[in-house]
Amino acid sequence: MEKYPLVSFLIFTYNQEKFVEEAVRGALSQDFPNLEIIISDDCSTDRTFDVIKETVSNYTGPHKIILNRNEYNLGLISHYNKINQLSHGEIIILGSGDDVSLPNRTSVAVQVFLDNPNVMSLSSETELIDEEGNFLNHGYEYHLRKGGYSIMSLTEYIFFRHFYLYPGTSRVLRRDVIDKFPIITSAPDEDIYTFVRSLYIGDIAFIHEILSYYRIVSTSITHNRYKRSKNISIKKRRAEQKEACEKQFREDLDYAIKQGFVEEKHREIIQEKLDRAFDECIFPAPKSLFQRGVFKGLRLLARCTGFKTNS
Repeated sequence: MEKYPLVSFLIFTYNQEKFVEEAVRGALSQDFPNLEIIISDDCSTDRTFDVIKETVSNYTGPHKIILNRNEYNLGLISHYNKINQLSHGEIIILGSGDDVSLPNRTSVAVQVFLDNPNVMSLSSETELIDEEGNFLNHGYEYHLRKGGYSIMSLTEYIFFRHFYLYPGTSRVLRRDVIDKFPIITSAPDEDIYTFVRSLYIGDIAFIHEILSYYRIVSTSITHNRYKRSKNISIKKRRAEQKEACEKQFREDLDYAIKQGFVEEKHREIIQEKLDRAFDECIFPAPKSLFQRGVFKGLRLLARCTGFKTNS
């Protein structure tokens, strides 16, 4: 690697005391030489932040460590916006307090960015694990694990038959994806919007290599997104989430056109593509998301897009 851009490795935590040590150690183990690691806790009510401090207390490696604990719970998207403001890297790696990054996650991702200046964000293969760290035999992506990476542009994505998302659990961004857009305010999370925003200003890439472990946890934020509360039904909650997501999509598309990232003549076809997202991928039950959306799309992607290698 000829040059080493500063990379910010961000870990978001909330009530993950059982898993956070492994997540932090995964970040500390990165073999990339120019790395700041920012671990931010959203005012957990358990020992999450204490475990974080204990885990990094004896670290003597080369990475810069920054710890943050919010004074009160901000919620997912406000926490995401805040931790981005704390970061300084040209490239930003996103991680949760219950997932695990392999030591080469940063170096492999950065090399793809260096080799492809127009790639704005990327994801990679990820292995599913349970709460005890056991691998789950989900069988979705094994045929793709052949090394190298695929690249897709906005035009290719629009005309691709299926809507899908590259996994947000392994997302890595150029800072441009954050700096060239307003902060996310309408939507409850950042995942699908960083994906689409990346396509508005460049290409996206998918690395055909396992670089992280995604933990399936019954208490995760995603798992409980539509959980019934005392004052609102699941059906109503889903409707509100859908409305918020649609609003954010419209705002982002309007902004991209206004800034000249996307031509006005393409508005209708992009909007049609995004509208179908809600029925095909975003708002079905989580089981349907994996079975019908993400991985079906990735299988087709492997067949129909250009395949490049790292060599």
